[in-house]
Amino acid sequence: MMSEGTFEKIINELSQLNYRNRILLYNNNECLMDERLIEFTRVTRDKCPHADVQIETNGILLDVDLAQELMNAGMNRIIINNYNTGNNPIPSIKNFLAEAHKLSLSPKQNITIIFREKNEVLSNMAGNAPNKKGPASSIRDFCSWPFIYLPVIHDGSVPICCCDFYGDEIMGNVNEDSLLNIWVGSKFRRVREKLLRNDRTFSLLCQKCDWHDGILDLIARSPFAETFSRIASQI
Repeated sequence: MMSEGTFEKIINELSQLNYRNRILLYNNNECLMDERLIEFTRVTRDKCPHADVQIETNGILLDVDLAQELMNAGMNRIIINNYNTGNNPIPSIKNFLAEAHKLSLSPKQNITIIFREKNEVLSNMAGNAPNKKGPASSIRDFCSWPFIYLPVIHDGSVPICCCDFYGDEIMGNVNEDSLLNIWVGSKFRRVREKLLRNDRTFSLLCQKCDWHDGILDLIARSPFAETFSRIASQI
């Protein structure tokens, strides 16, 4: 798990930047297994009062009391991925729905349940998904992830994107450098330059990944639009 010191360094740097956008308190894990989540939410809200704080969960450990505690601590959104057959809620979510009327949420807070099939196949997650193989050859297509997300894994390492489960391609480490330096650093810059040309051959992970969004307008609307425009103009 990420240490409290690393977490606090990240949040303090975001606070100094007056960060007002999305903060996801999870990566490729079940975040409700971390008993510190409520306190981490409280610290995040205190340091970044205007940020949009979110988590995703499979809902197995969630009940109305825990959801309310998270919301009281400053969570904006809880996304529940309900994996079952025939759009049927799993037992914990069925109980949650039965007691959802007890929740007290502000207009800026919401809880979303996404019903997914047990055998649903999504992206191959850069070849790391066990239920989907990678493409036969590298896709020549744009990917927006390294332009709009900066993931940090348990040891403070910043991987190329959230699909890099095992930290195979690291852009930096927040324990050794600042978030901002890593975000605008040479490693991320090279990644973005290649992706702007629809070139994924520079990365073994990107070569194996089948994700393609083709939505440049997403970046144009993102908090990093200015950064994107500056990079694009220099290529």
